[in-house]
Amino acid sequence: MVPDRASVKVGTFDPARVFPLDDPLTLPLLRLMLATDDVRHASVLFVMADHQVRHTTGVQQALHAGQMWYLFRLLCSHLHEGGNALHTLLKSVANRRLQDLLRDRAAGTAALERLLPAFGAEAFVTRVRNSIGSHYHKRTSSGCSGASWRRAASRGRLSLVKWGACRGSPLPMSSPCG
Repeated sequence: MVPDRASVKVGTFDPARVFPLDDPLTLPLLRLMLATDDVRHASVLFVMADHQVRHTTGVQQALHAGQMWYLFRLLCSHLHEGGNALHTLLKSVANRRLQDLLRDRAAGTAALERLLPAFGAEAFVTRVRNSIGSHYHKRTSSGCSGASWRRAASRGRLSLVKWGACRGSPLPMSSPCG
């Protein structure tokens, strides 16, 4: 059950004391905080678009599905940047300090161990970000041969919001193939 109201607590602090510029954790931590905020915002927009897809029909549904696809790609890009920030943070701090920070935080340590593999070179988020999220590689953005495009167009089946894996593409993507 979703509560009608949420409580908010506001605190004040001196940013120079909490995030000292001479601390090697400061900049990577700020990057991670920015990525967290971006992921949260993109996630909310994605859920809103999904709701619209489920509650509309026809052209409106197709437009919302296109928006949802865009937000998925944006979300993967923000997640990837969060992974970069996390890796930078882990490399910026001495191992002993990291152990001290994680001492008596078994849940945090376990979560970190589960999270790190999600940002490897072959991880899904990385593949989406690198192929169609932030870059438009010819192989994955075209996905299909020119002949496939021409056949789909001649049958009137070009749809830029259709989901599905296209031949030769490692990712689900908008595709005229079919």
